[in-house]
Amino acid sequence: MENIKIADVESGLGHYKDQLDKIISKEKLIREVGFAVQAANSNKKLLECTRASIIKCVYNVALTGLSLNPIKKEAAMVPKYINGEWQAILFPMYQGIAKLLTDTGSVTSIQTAVVFQGDEFEYELGLRQDLVHKPKHKSKVIEYAYAIGRLADGTFMIEVMDLETLDYIRDCSETWKAYKKGNIKEGDVIWIKWHDEMCRKSVLKRLCKSLPKTEQWKQVQEAINLDDEEYTISHNQEDYLLSLINTSSYDDDMKAIMERKVTAGLNPTEFEVMKKDLVECQVNPVHAGHYNQKELSTHLKNVGQDNRKGSGSLFEPEK
Repeated sequence: MENIKIADVESGLGHYKDQLDKIISKEKLIREVGFAVQAANSNKKLLECTRASIIKCVYNVALTGLSLNPIKKEAAMVPKYINGEWQAILFPMYQGIAKLLTDTGSVTSIQTAVVFQGDEFEYELGLRQDLVHKPKHKSKVIEYAYAIGRLADGTFMIEVMDLETLDYIRDCSETWKAYKKGNIKEGDVIWIKWHDEMCRKSVLKRLCKSLPKTEQWKQVQEAINLDDEEYTISHNQEDYLLSLINTSSYDDDMKAIMERKVTAGLNPTEFEVMKKDLVECQVNPVHAGHYNQKELSTHLKNVGQDNRKGSGSLFEPEK
């Protein structure tokens, strides 16, 4: 395995100079290239990754505004087993997403934590939100994860996930699936290597859906979309299923079950099956939500496609 050189990355990024000049300063880009090369050359598994994927990581750093500086702990470059080969992906950490959120002005502060077995933990949602967590340090078995966002007006928003939901999200991870099939080792699984981190980030991403959006929200969404490449359907697809569930003829208990499955994560096959079923089970098939029949067909066609960037789209020749 030959070490990657700074010149290799700079050459690969050269094709996108015009785009990069608009989103990142030359000085910061040089620093991030250095961090990427340092990370790759100190990790044997990253050296097995395609050079294009390493270059893509640096591009995505510029796109999100995160940094690969290990001291900041905003993002990391990690190896991922995709379609029979190793590729480097940008791994936004929960600290990085929290930083982007505070930069937008949507929140003034973010707190995330996991609750271990034996901790004192109580929470209340609804009109009166409250949360009490007193760690006891008696166990390393995670039972809950939560995120708290303080809004500009001083109010708080709380999101809580139990272990069942966290495990469901983990099970949708392509890396976890590869591990269960025996294709990769335990040490290469993000959900095993950084279990605490993944639980915190999962609940923080869920909280993001409820936070007020600002004009600076684009970088937050880019970071979440990149992180979701580890999973399955896009946020637009997820939101559309939730709207169909709300207007379906199912009872409240079944709706709650379906909503939980959707928000935890679906693969493309599950998305198609649920979409077909929900369209057929609308209370008023002519007016599902805000769409008439023609608009619904058009919307299904558009949303039925994953709108995230393809794994190689950043490096295709410009047309």
